[in-house]
Amino acid sequence: MALGLIFFALSYMLIVAPYPRNIAIYGFIIAMAVVGIFSSFYHPIGSMILNLKYKNRAGTVLGINGIGGSLGRTLAPGIFLAYMLFTKNYKTALILMMISFAAVGIYILYDLRKDIFFVEKKVKGKMKYSTPILILLIVIILRSIALNGGVVMIPTYFTKSLKYNEVLVGIIIMIAYASAIFGQPLLGYFSDRFGRRLMIFSTAAIFGVSVIAMVYEIGIVPITITLIITYFVGLTGFPLIMSIVGDLSDVSSLAEMSALIFGLGGGIGAGIGTFFVGFLSDQYGSRFAFIVIGVIAIISSLMVFLIPKKRK
Repeated sequence: MALGLIFFALSYMLIVAPYPRNIAIYGFIIAMAVVGIFSSFYHPIGSMILNLKYKNRAGTVLGINGIGGSLGRTLAPGIFLAYMLFTKNYKTALILMMISFAAVGIYILYDLRKDIFFVEKKVKGKMKYSTPILILLIVIILRSIALNGGVVMIPTYFTKSLKYNEVLVGIIIMIAYASAIFGQPLLGYFSDRFGRRLMIFSTAAIFGVSVIAMVYEIGIVPITITLIITYFVGLTGFPLIMSIVGDLSDVSSLAEMSALIFGLGGGIGAGIGTFFVGFLSDQYGSRFAFIVIGVIAIISSLMVFLIPKKRK
C-alpha cells in the first residue's frame, strides 16, 4: 500500500514531462495509465486490513475511512483551481500533489513497519474464485458502468444541455460531492446493522431512479436536490462493496478478492461506462444516455439478491 502511494506520486512526473508536440497526446495517455495502475494499490489492501481487524463492524469502519476520499474529492478541485489561478502554473500544483502523496506513502511505510500484516507469505495454487464473488463482480461492473458514466457526464449535461454557468455547476458538483462525506459512514453503519445486500440494492436502485428523474427536472433547485441524492447514494459504494467482499472471502484470499472486485470490477465498469455514456450522448442525446445508465443501475441492484448473505 505504501509503495503504491510512493510510485503513484512518482508517476506524476510523467504527466508534467515536456513531451514534443507530435507525441504529447500519446505520452499523456501512457502517463495517465501508469498513474491509474499505481492509484489502484490503496483500496484493495486498505479494505483488506480493515476487514480483518474489524470484521462485523467493517461497514462502519470502511465508511469512516471513505470520509477522507469524499473530503478530498470535494476540496481538491477548488484548491487545485485556486492554486493554478494564483500561480498560473499547473505543473507546480501537480508537483506539490506528488510530494504530498509520497510523504503519506513514506509515513505509512514507517508506521506499519512492525504491524501484524507485515508478514512474508508464499501463495500456493490458483486464486480461489467462487460463484458469489463472480456474481458480485458482475453487479459491480454494471454498477460502475452506471455510476462512472453518470458522474462523468453530469457536468457536461449541466453546461452544454442546460446551459448553466460553469462556476455555478462547479459549486453544485462540490455540494453534491460533499454529501458523500456523510453518506459513507452512515451507509456503512447501516450495512452493519441491516445487511450488506439491502444497502447495495437500495443505493443502486435509488441512484438509477434519481439519475432518470434528473433529466425531467426543471429548475436549478430541484435538479440540485436530485443531484445531491444521486451522489449521496452513488459515491458511497466503497464501504458497502468492500465489506461484503469480506463476508464472502476467507482470510487467505481476501486481498485477491478485494483487488478483483474493486480493481477489475470497478476498473472495467468505469472504462466501459465513460465510453458508453459518451457514445450514447453523441448519438442519441444526454437525456437518453442518463435513462440507459439509470436502467443499468436498477438491473445491478436487483442482481444483488442472487448473492448469499455470508460465506459458508
